[in-house]
Amino acid sequence: MDPAAATPALPAPAPYVAPFLIGTVVSAIFFGVLSLQAFVFVQTPSPGLAPGRARARLVVVLIWLLNALNLFSAAWSSYLFMVTYFGNLERLFTAAIPWSVVSIIVCGALSNCLVQSWFAWSIWTHYGRHPVTGLVLVSAALSRPTQPAHQRAQLAVAPQEASTRARTAPPRPPVRWPPERNLHRRRAAA
Repeated sequence: MDPAAATPALPAPAPYVAPFLIGTVVSAIFFGVLSLQAFVFVQTPSPGLAPGRARARLVVVLIWLLNALNLFSAAWSSYLFMVTYFGNLERLFTAAIPWSVVSIIVCGALSNCLVQSWFAWSIWTHYGRHPVTGLVLVSAALSRPTQPAHQRAQLAVAPQEASTRARTAPPRPPVRWPPERNLHRRRAAA
């Protein structure tokens, strides 16, 4: 028995690694913009340093630190995937998830939570702490988009099978907008 025939073929790394590299570069560009904005905000003098302004500065610095760690983790993961594991596809696809990938997820989630909480607090205080506003903000914070069952099932399939299924799927009918059933009523009324 041929040992090469017994081992499954590993997919090419380019579809997985290239978008990660591009995303890291774009993230670095936006981090530069964030750094400039944070610097200007922290350096701008405020009369008497109101307690709200000091709190806002603390939140901005914390968001900047979380994004700096996020960018460092993304750069480290890119180096790990593209230099350290270069040519070792088995290690790339079957090894444990590196700490830097977990750090990207955690730092991104914490940063987003801080930003959204600050926006929610600003809206809450701006609109006079009205109970309806609070209810809308809490429901928006607790809701999450869900996927239909057929999309969850497709994500559970191996990536190559999902791409093959997508290529062999029957074409969907075109979406007609505005719906044609209302056009005859509009024309008759005119």
